Amino acid sequence: MNIKALSVEARRKILERVKKKLSFTWALGVLDISRGAMYNYLHGLRGISDKVVYRALQFLEEREFSELDHTQ
Repeated sequence: MNIKALSVEARRKILERVKKKLSFTWALGVLDISRGAMYNYLHGLRGISDKVVYRALQFLEEREFSELDHTQ
């Protein structure tokens, strides 16, 4: 998968899905980001790096990823 090709909205949806699946606090730990960074990512105040998206995708099954509308 070409992570660089994912839209801003697709990246946000991936992060949101991981947050819901793992819980906010656990997601912060596995993604190695701060609470402030998570807030900024989810509210579009900061771009989500390829590195964070890659880490997040490790916690989604293929089915979960394919359910996301990542065409936007």
